[in-house]
Amino acid sequence: TGSANEQYVVKPETFNKRYEVLNENLARPTGECFGIEYKGETLSFTSPWNEQMICEDGDMLVTPDAEFSQVYRIEKAAFKNTYKEVEK
Repeated sequence: TGSANEQYVVKPETFNKRYEVLNENLARPTGECFGIEYKGETLSFTSPWNEQMICEDGDMLVTPDAEFSQVYRIEKAAFKNTYKEVEK
């Protein structure tokens, strides 16, 4: 469940790879998210889970790894409420 109570369905192996379960209602992410803020006209593309995504100015284009194994969009407000920037 996201910061605005949106629901995300992921395969168990993906969930277990990316999250540490703290209790039955809470999990902490264990990985990283690399992202860039999209600036431009609204665009549409197919997500890694084969659904159309709409990316608007200010949304984030992100990938869970430095190899860019998959790229998807996170709405700007959801990104701000969910992620924090870290220095490397």
